[in-house]
Amino acid sequence: MIKKRPDFQLIDQHNEIFRLSSLNGKPFILFFGYMSCPDVCPLVMKKIKQALQRSHITNDEVVVVFVIVDPWRDTLDTLSDWVDRNFPNAIALTGEFEDLAMVWRLYGVATPEDISKARNLSDEYYISHSVVVYVADRDHVSRYILSPEMSVEAFIATLESVVVY
Repeated sequence: MIKKRPDFQLIDQHNEIFRLSSLNGKPFILFFGYMSCPDVCPLVMKKIKQALQRSHITNDEVVVVFVIVDPWRDTLDTLSDWVDRNFPNAIALTGEFEDLAMVWRLYGVATPEDISKARNLSDEYYISHSVVVYVADRDHVSRYILSPEMSVEAFIATLESVVVY
């Protein structure tokens, strides 16, 4: 079943309102994670970055969108800094907990209740969340789902196919 990705509105790392629909006409990669993630999030971002570099796909051809799942530690200031250092061409999104929770539910990433519980357990907490990477075409229809276990070559082939589509 082909499904168009639902639209949402959050705040980007420049403190500007961002709507997914503003990418109309551009394919995008959508990933959810957090900056202090010890394993999966950095791996996925590294593979996305490597795939874009090795395939020579530009930001004009596909947009990388990263939505946080830890609004307490990933503040606007730290998010902007992190993106500038690690992935300057990505759009990183945050917002009020309620707004983020709506997006997490829309995409089946994590339950807000579980995220809140993790935060309340200790100062050093981990957040359980989906690690899939959504890849949508220029009409914002989901064409692929990538996982961290996939090779960089699989990421490249997927990205090249949505750029050509």
